[in-house]
Amino acid sequence: MICLGISGFSHDSAVALVKDGEVLFALEHERLTRVKGQRVFPTSSVNYSLKYCNIDKSDIDEIIYYWDDVGGLWEGIFSEMKNCFRPNIATSHRILRRCMAARSNDKVTRVITRLWQGYPAPVIRFIDHHLSHAQYAAKTSGYDEAVVFVVDGRGESSSLSVYLYQHGSFIKLNRSHMPDSLNYLYGAVTQHLGFKPIFDEHRVMGLAPFGQHDPILDEYFRRRVKVNRGRLKLDTRFFNFHNGESTDSPWLSDKSLQYLGMARRHNDPLEPKHKNIAYALQDCYEKSLKSIIDHFRSYFPQLPVILTGGGAMNSVFNGKLLVSGSCKSIYIPVAPGNQGSAIGAALSPFIHRQCQRNLEQNRSARLGPAFTTTGIIPRLTARGYSWHKPHHLGQAVAMLLERGQIGGVFDGRMEFGPRALGARSIIASPRYIDVRDKINSSLKLRELFRPFAGSILQEYLADWTTVEKNDSYPYMNMVFTLREDKVGQIPAICHIDGSCRLQTVTAKDGLFHDLILSFYRLTGIPIILNTSFNKYQEPIVMSPQDALYCFEKSNLDFLVINDLLVTR
Repeated sequence: MICLGISGFSHDSAVALVKDGEVLFALEHERLTRVKGQRVFPTSSVNYSLKYCNIDKSDIDEIIYYWDDVGGLWEGIFSEMKNCFRPNIATSHRILRRCMAARSNDKVTRVITRLWQGYPAPVIRFIDHHLSHAQYAAKTSGYDEAVVFVVDGRGESSSLSVYLYQHGSFIKLNRSHMPDSLNYLYGAVTQHLGFKPIFDEHRVMGLAPFGQHDPILDEYFRRRVKVNRGRLKLDTRFFNFHNGESTDSPWLSDKSLQYLGMARRHNDPLEPKHKNIAYALQDCYEKSLKSIIDHFRSYFPQLPVILTGGGAMNSVFNGKLLVSGSCKSIYIPVAPGNQGSAIGAALSPFIHRQCQRNLEQNRSARLGPAFTTTGIIPRLTARGYSWHKPHHLGQAVAMLLERGQIGGVFDGRMEFGPRALGARSIIASPRYIDVRDKINSSLKLRELFRPFAGSILQEYLADWTTVEKNDSYPYMNMVFTLREDKVGQIPAICHIDGSCRLQTVTAKDGLFHDLILSFYRLTGIPIILNTSFNKYQEPIVMSPQDALYCFEKSNLDFLVINDLLVTR
């Protein structure tokens, strides 16, 4: 049985192909189109995926879409009716919007029908959005039983869902609905600080450690955000996002300005008050989500925790939850955002045993396309670049890093998800602070308060951070506190609070492991700087042509394309 999962018409559009419980291929649409954050139906990605996997449209048994406005209609209407006496909520308007949104199922069906014109029509199903998140995370976790927390901006009407996962089945324990959304709260304050909600929350997370405790701000968030017995409630008098989710209109009401001050414009300088707001927001987010998790974990103290949805991208919270010791075990998938919902939708028809049988493949980040170097060699020669195939490629790259050079790595199948994990990465030595500025100057153009991440040999994790064991955290979704004697050794990736977001690397990572190991043997440091291979406002590179374009338009010193080492 072959299933096609699709997420579309929103950020992180993606497709996934699953055969008999094994994820064959997954692709984020923006990687193919080269348009970042494109909110469309991923038609060209569907065609590309089928061609890459040599699957005919007639071979597809089911197409499962990651969103179900029809199935969630009555739940959404009921949740809106419960809000009718809460202030600053246009209940009748929101119910009308819910009814109009239900037409989206027909729209998706028409698009798929046109796409399959001339082929036998497959079964088309729609799955609850939060359930698609849960399906992906739980069925790639390796757990037989777990408590699953889906922390999202919103699904059809839901903002946070809690499931008990047992051998492939899901029991819904609790669900919060709009406007009670932690992620939209974070987005509202992100917008107030001059950034773009839904897209720039990571910037505010990076800014937070520069702030300080402010009792007025603490009081503001404490009174506006309530958690009672695992249920979240926001004071809707202070927010506007629920009455119109356009990012062009203010998501905070005028009442909030009494506490937070006037909104910062994007190009205004960041003042101490802005940093303090970011600090207070992150603290509120962490305490609120931790309270929700602790409440439901108290009923199942022996079960591991699975965290997914857009909220699982808050790597600072993830790291603190890990070291708190309150959870027996924690799993966060490589793509907890909407792109992962495409895989979850495609996995949904398959039973627990089928998914467990293919666990190693399904948990892999490398689910995208691979390319040969055949077509790129003539272009390298025509442009006058030097290239060769070193006998020990990892050693050759490590020597370049040790000299302070910066390079791009293009190796094998492309990663799926928001992180570059060694297949499409820009790498550098973490020992030199100036490499951070060099990467920023022509590639990333990111704010100086945002740190770069690192990749570490797994066997040295406990030596360099405060965690007790060298466990596997291969998806770069945890921020760790560095040991005091290590902070000064890796200034290019160490944040102001002595923390670092890290990916653990093992021999399974092939070339990437080899070059980090070679770098360790040269320098005594088992870590390198690792950031995504792309220019500012562009998607991560997918093809050798994308990689060469990025190399040419930047100040990278070298480029690895599979077994080729390219230098200027």
